[in-house]
Amino acid sequence: RQGQVYSEIAAVALVDGSAAEAQEYARKALEKDKSIAGAYKTLIWASVRTGVTSLEQEDLIFTFFVSYLRDPAKANEYYSICVKKHPQVGIYKYAYAIFLQFIVGELEQAAEQYKAAKELLQDNPRFLETYSTFLTQTELFKDKEGESTAKFSARKMALFQEIEAMYRKALSLDQDNIVIKGNLAAFLLASAPRVPAATEETAQKMRIEAFRLLDSVLYGSGDLNSKNAALARELWFYTICYTTQEAKRSEAMRHVKA
Repeated sequence: RQGQVYSEIAAVALVDGSAAEAQEYARKALEKDKSIAGAYKTLIWASVRTGVTSLEQEDLIFTFFVSYLRDPAKANEYYSICVKKHPQVGIYKYAYAIFLQFIVGELEQAAEQYKAAKELLQDNPRFLETYSTFLTQTELFKDKEGESTAKFSARKMALFQEIEAMYRKALSLDQDNIVIKGNLAAFLLASAPRVPAATEETAQKMRIEAFRLLDSVLYGSGDLNSKNAALARELWFYTICYTTQEAKRSEAMRHVKA
């Protein structure tokens, strides 16, 4: 009941022209009850008006569009308006990129929004990790015609260094984040065989660091399966692919089959 009261206060505030107050009470309403559709709608309109947002707020709005409203056109309209009306708010660009990547499947447009957001979210670990993973999946391991599939070209090495720097900065900003640790480990393991022969010593150091990160997540995070089952499966799979220790490979196989 308290959530509905907050939602009604938010709606009245929006009509009265107090978008900031509307935003505040809409968030309070959703903290109490995430099923109040009216609170989501008020939050969306207030966000457009104020240009004030957060990752948590955009998560709520994304969930509403995808899981409740199920209207990609309306979602696209919201994000388009926000990035145009509030060009200095990087979180809108980031949220739009996520929508374009995972819901619409427009990777080129998503790349544009990620790139624009980077200048505004250089100290946001979640953004840095997400963008690093996006570039790894869509650029680093996608070879252009004429590029070697065995070793990174000069262009790819430059991209590798950019991605590595973003992952490391993300981890320095959020040192206990198991997703960042896990994805950095996966990135290093997948990249190590493709660095040029001149940096083979560096590649070996990458593998050593990657397994240290893997171990810290797999063995130092309590029950990882209950915390993040998808991440656990991914990291056990990487262990199977890259470990040289038969005991570890066997253990990883047991977890993957479980």
